[in-house]
Amino acid sequence: MFNRFGLFVVALTALAAARPAAATEPSPAAADFFESQVRPVLAANCFECHGPKKQESDLRLDSREAMLIGNSDGPVIVPGDAEKSRLVKAIRRQGEIKMPPKTKLPGPAVEALATWIQGGAPWPEQKLDAAAPTVAEAIAAAARRHWAFQPVREPPLPTVKNEAWVKNPVDAFILARLEAAHIGPAPPANRRTLIRRATFDLIGLPPTPAEVEDFVRDASPDAFP
Repeated sequence: MFNRFGLFVVALTALAAARPAAATEPSPAAADFFESQVRPVLAANCFECHGPKKQESDLRLDSREAMLIGNSDGPVIVPGDAEKSRLVKAIRRQGEIKMPPKTKLPGPAVEALATWIQGGAPWPEQKLDAAAPTVAEAIAAAARRHWAFQPVREPPLPTVKNEAWVKNPVDAFILARLEAAHIGPAPPANRRTLIRRATFDLIGLPPTPAEVEDFVRDASPDAFP
């Protein structure tokens, strides 16, 4: 059986496995290939949306460490295996995610990135990378952007066509999504169905027959509240 020490060792092992792999200093040829064929492609097509100032989908692509951290879907590169790298699949436009979203990269640029990743994704140290995040900084930044850590705000109510259907602010958001999909709301539930739905939602159990009959016969305007 695992004792506490054993669980602690397992946790440390998992943490170590989750850390991005360190990169050795690339050879002069690898560094030259990166600076001439890879960095210009990334700078021209990726850094604007996935750089130090803006991180769409919580993703940065301006350092090797950031690519290995990736986002909630995991790393975007697998050094030494271009075919398994999400970045390569995206720039080859294989699957749902296609990058860049508007314009396909030229073939030579796509193959340069794939070749770079296949060769271990070497990223030479350079002063221009001073703003690139460390592992700890990238994780902390991702945590700060997580929805659970955002301040509570009261969003403006969306405009809807069927204003008469809206009985409370939540209805407005539901109806806006329905109208955007060209779907109408479901008809109102009868009182027996309504009390069963509400009770199941609140306590996970059906109402008693007496509770149902009491609600059905209650004609007061605040019966449901």
